[in-house]
Amino acid sequence: MFGCENAEEFYYTSAVKYLLGGIVRTMARHHKVFLKFGAGILFMVLLLGVMLCFGRTSLKIHLAVRQMARKEFAPEKRNRVRPEFKVLPSDWIPAMRQPMDKIWAGLGLKGMNYFSFGGPAHWFTSYSARSDPSSPLYQAWFGVYVIAGRANWLSPDGTIVISKLAQSAEFDQNAWLKAMGDRSPQTEFVASEKEETVVIAKEVRPLITATFRSHSDLNTNIRGMSGLIGMPPDKQWARNLDSYHDVMLTGLLSTWYESADDVTIVVYANSAGYHTKDGRDVDFFPVLRTDLMSMMSGVEFKRTD
Repeated sequence: MFGCENAEEFYYTSAVKYLLGGIVRTMARHHKVFLKFGAGILFMVLLLGVMLCFGRTSLKIHLAVRQMARKEFAPEKRNRVRPEFKVLPSDWIPAMRQPMDKIWAGLGLKGMNYFSFGGPAHWFTSYSARSDPSSPLYQAWFGVYVIAGRANWLSPDGTIVISKLAQSAEFDQNAWLKAMGDRSPQTEFVASEKEETVVIAKEVRPLITATFRSHSDLNTNIRGMSGLIGMPPDKQWARNLDSYHDVMLTGLLSTWYESADDVTIVVYANSAGYHTKDGRDVDFFPVLRTDLMSMMSGVEFKRTD
């Protein structure tokens, strides 16, 4: 998905072909019935047109999820482990998948990224909640890395070197921002708090709260990844925010090594805070923390071989 310049056109065209193709095939099989009830069919076609026009973002995202679900990725075959998000709120999109070998090449890591974010508030919303500065889901995401081998941030005694773990998130975020049109993507680990614990997959795991400086992916572009996710009209936010404005990201991170499968797992959840031009400080992490913790605890794993 990263770097796909024509994502909007591709998914919208696929949606039209898929839905209209189904109507044509159905009409061919039942043409006498449709002739008899032509007015009803005309209404359905008009309704479909309205849904495609106003519900493009929901449709494109779900088509993207469906398409990626059918793909086979070499890192996933190699790892033989795949997470399942058992506790995912209804206002988050179904999990997507992304091979990470190229993105992490500079770190010597290979693996997969499974992630979700806030979707459109309803069918007729033309942008995702993760793009809405007024939503607690703004710039929030949740996911799991499955990495081949023991990552360099895990020492044999289980100690976590947070600065090295943070690099995997920095490379990921910068790649995302670049795909979203940010010409100068920037993500920097700032600090971490005292390590806590969280139960994931029936085991007690380490939990780290970390903060990063980065950019928002909010912008006025309607093509590529921005077009797929959808952006609110700039009249709703440009008065107080710039495109790709600065954000402080507060992330929850849990990581461990699975010796049986020779993979390193990272479960992550993130929320954002930002400063507006009129002097307001916004921080959505306190609002989302409970939900993010529940989502982390709801992750399960299954073998893919």
